[in-house]
Amino acid sequence: MSTSELSIRPSGAHPRGAAALRLSPAIFILLVGLVSAGPTWAEPPPAAQAPSTSEATSPETGGPEAEGDETEGDAFDDEIVVFGQQIDRSLQETHASVALTTGADLENDTQTDLFDIFERAANASVTQGGFGFSIRGISDTGVAGGGSGLLVDVNVDGASAVTSQGIRTGPLSTWDLEQVEIHRGPQSTQQGRNALAGAVYIRSVDPGFSPELKTRVDVGEYDESRLAVAANVPLVANRLAFRLSYENYENDGAWVNPTRGEDDTGQSLLRTTRAKLRYVPMDELDIVLSHSVTDNRLGNSHVDIGEWPDRRVNFSNEENREEGTTTSTNLRLTYTLGDRWTLRSETTVYENDYRTFQDADFTPLDLGSGFRDIVDETTSQDLRFSYSGDRVRGSLGFFYTDIETDLDFLAIVPAALFGIPAPGTVEIGNNQDTKVENTAVYGELDYELSPRLVLTAGLRFDNEEREDVLSSNFLGNVSPPSFTDTDYSALLPKLGLVYRWGDGVSAGLTVQQGYRSGGAGLTFGTGELYEFDEELTTNYELSLRSESQGGRLVANANVFFTEWEDQQVFVAGPSGTFFDSIVENAGESELAGAEVELSFRPAESFEGYFALGYTETEFLEFVSGGEDLSGNEFPYAPRWTGSIGGTLNFGGGFEAQLNVSYTDEAQHSAQNLEAEISDSFFLADARFGYRWTGWAAFVYARNLFDEDYLSRRRIDGFNNAGEPRTVGLSFSYRPF
Repeated sequence: MSTSELSIRPSGAHPRGAAALRLSPAIFILLVGLVSAGPTWAEPPPAAQAPSTSEATSPETGGPEAEGDETEGDAFDDEIVVFGQQIDRSLQETHASVALTTGADLENDTQTDLFDIFERAANASVTQGGFGFSIRGISDTGVAGGGSGLLVDVNVDGASAVTSQGIRTGPLSTWDLEQVEIHRGPQSTQQGRNALAGAVYIRSVDPGFSPELKTRVDVGEYDESRLAVAANVPLVANRLAFRLSYENYENDGAWVNPTRGEDDTGQSLLRTTRAKLRYVPMDELDIVLSHSVTDNRLGNSHVDIGEWPDRRVNFSNEENREEGTTTSTNLRLTYTLGDRWTLRSETTVYENDYRTFQDADFTPLDLGSGFRDIVDETTSQDLRFSYSGDRVRGSLGFFYTDIETDLDFLAIVPAALFGIPAPGTVEIGNNQDTKVENTAVYGELDYELSPRLVLTAGLRFDNEEREDVLSSNFLGNVSPPSFTDTDYSALLPKLGLVYRWGDGVSAGLTVQQGYRSGGAGLTFGTGELYEFDEELTTNYELSLRSESQGGRLVANANVFFTEWEDQQVFVAGPSGTFFDSIVENAGESELAGAEVELSFRPAESFEGYFALGYTETEFLEFVSGGEDLSGNEFPYAPRWTGSIGGTLNFGGGFEAQLNVSYTDEAQHSAQNLEAEISDSFFLADARFGYRWTGWAAFVYARNLFDEDYLSRRRIDGFNNAGEPRTVGLSFSYRPF
């Protein structure tokens, strides 16, 4: 089993509801029909213009142009550039499925971290009791518990997290950001490793050449507090600037632990300090050096099911603590080589130190506990040439990363779990030191076949060399170290067509592969070494982009069908004991669905949005421990997700905002046990307040209607609840 949790699961499981529907290309074709119709009589559009630079920033401030004036900014007048791709394209030119949130939106909202953003995105959801997430029904850690690395790449200012623990204790603050992008669907051609299901790109605001100061203070229920400040200081006119940002967010939570006498067992902390220096020695060269440190402690959301929903009570006799410290240094250079060529270089050094201590049973009894320590260290270099011509634009790049991960895990559990008649506890655990060298050459090309038709072709050659040193501790017997040296290579193509109908309407069809490399592990029961191979997906995607009324009405849609082969899944290990499981390429799956997203501004005083996602998943072949799980759906794969919201300016400085999101019920495991289906739920967040001459004061509420829901439900007692209604006050000040 995964070392991230201790659980007890009986055999025997049933799919949710009726028999699972086998996915087929017919479903994909039916969904295509929903978005494929459109006007064909429009005049051909003008010839393609040179794309914008990847810096979606104001040349004066270095930050989002709309951010400079919170009361008058018109986001519909600014072209937003999607930076998590190989070619600079505007959001409407991008036919990959992207949920994008700007920094200006985040400053005027109740969202505090990346997980809050996932709650509102179509076909994206928060999983594992608030500690993970899924994109299009695929969890960031894998759909059946096993595998090498991640399935979703989370990249913050050029630094990618290596483990799921590194993600959830990483720099996920929403303060002083330029934008956040959630890319749905495989990004392996663009990103390479850890991007089979999608990718998340977070970029903070760069220094600019105008002075800037902004602050925010929030206070709320459950001792919630947020102190944030950002200052931009020009040092040499148009040549040198410095930016410093700091945020400290704390919340004691609504959870109590009578056993330990704690009324803040759900306490969370997110503290981020970021410094950036920008140097423009000549008009053609732009250099940005950044360094950030993040301390992140996760609040424990476990609840005793006997007390739920009357109280959020945890009876653990041991402390439950999960925390991490992340440091990241990044050097980004952009050099303009004439009118058509640009050279970009990005060098990153990243480290995450993760620690957790967990009660094994969440009861007052002394039945055991678990400890885990993971240290990730990464150095990476990305070098990319970009070209923009009259009919052709493209990129050619080289990528290298060196990753070292040291993992130590130890659990003390009841001896009775292993049939040992003596009372007391026994030890199990494992140690794994991994070194990965990943090298890639990649490229992508947009070629205008005609004023209406654009061909996109991409290719990535990805090579990964991996060394593992592994040992296990089973019932106090420590195995001698085992060594592996493996090599994985893949050629990852992408091919697409975009047809411009005109009048702001275009449609596209894209086919590309997703990829995750193989790996190695040790069995808990016998200490035997095993290896597994890479896994591949093929994704077929149809897209529609529509913009009218000068950008005041935007309607976008994507429909997808994905085939998944050689799926890395957990199966029973050779010893047959409960904790012994290994990873094999034993799975085959399909998934299909769609996203529809609208943004609209019918009047100067109101702007709103709507997002709806649907995903259907199915294991076609999957047998684990002699149990045939074929026909079951993926864990953490809600079929329906959606959100709707808007902001209304009443005039005279008064403003109101309401956001409502929906997440459908979901299975917890591939066994699809009826008793382990999480709750479906609506969440409403609201703000109301007043702005005047640089100042703003708002009252806010998260989970406005105090919805009680279990975000994770398990038969072994590992149940997690969502946060209750939290009301507070928010004050901000921007003098210039």
